[in-house]
Amino acid sequence: MPKWTILFTTLLITALIAAGCRAASIPAPTATDQPTDQPCPEAETLGYQVEELERRNAELQAWADQLAAGYGPGVWYFNPDGTAYPVFDHAASDPTLEGVASELNELLADEVAPQIILDGVEGKAVRVQVTDDAALTQRLGSAGAQAYLQVVLYSLTSLPEIDCVDFDFQEGDHAQPGLYCR
Repeated sequence: MPKWTILFTTLLITALIAAGCRAASIPAPTATDQPTDQPCPEAETLGYQVEELERRNAELQAWADQLAAGYGPGVWYFNPDGTAYPVFDHAASDPTLEGVASELNELLADEVAPQIILDGVEGKAVRVQVTDDAALTQRLGSAGAQAYLQVVLYSLTSLPEIDCVDFDFQEGDHAQPGLYCR
């Protein structure tokens, strides 16, 4: 699971818990109410629950990273259940950056999805362009664009020398260029 998704989920859970605590336990103020140091009596318990969720999330992230690394260099592809998270499709016959990109492009061509163009490596990040910016950013929809970016990211970062993909395309409604890391 991408780190930004984990962070977003954690922040969302925290905000929902805080909002629910305020709404459920704080009656409307009256003229005789005195301010308290603890506006939500359940805050300590809820804080522990958030900490526990964060701990379990970190534990699952470490497990997922270890699991993904166990597959080795290969092609990750669209998940048949429709989520944005790709699944391992096959080990690369040519476990190089060019080999993985070529095998991924073959599958993308079958889907009539934009091809990727390798545009250099800087450190542990590979720069990638796409053959059809508008298809990615306008015609795939938000879920399709997210799934596409994840497929490229997971495939290229399956190589031990690559940690991030720097996407270079014209920004649109459903996808933004930039550095994505697994």
